[in-house]
Amino acid sequence: MASTPLQSAGLGCTLFGLGLIFLGILLLFDSILIAMGDVLFLVGVALTVGLKGTLRLFTQPEKKKIMGTACFFFGVLLVFLRWPIFGLGFEIFGSVYLFGQFLPVIITKLLGLPFSFIFTKVPGLSTMLAKIASSDVLPGGPSI
Repeated sequence: MASTPLQSAGLGCTLFGLGLIFLGILLLFDSILIAMGDVLFLVGVALTVGLKGTLRLFTQPEKKKIMGTACFFFGVLLVFLRWPIFGLGFEIFGSVYLFGQFLPVIITKLLGLPFSFIFTKVPGLSTMLAKIASSDVLPGGPSI
């Protein structure tokens, strides 16, 4: 499947946003970097899957997806209000509920990359990744 230039730019924005969030965490939870990362991540998702796909992703009628969306955007709001530790906690919680069904696919793809031997050598991490990748541990997010 060939990607359009807009999808490529969206993937770049998403990765750059995740990089800024990671850098903000490394720099002792710098709220400005994390907020810029949040904005770039959301713009990147919108460019990658399109406006309809983004709205469909964040407005699914299931109870878990609504709670995930609310937690994610509440976390973004907390980061904007300069509470980055609590904001990131809510964002991670909401992301697990929103993107939990994609986690086995992502891990399977990552384990197929050439540098994945780094992750498979760590004893606890390798068993956890194998368990998530081989089964449907998080089919629609964690159960309440």
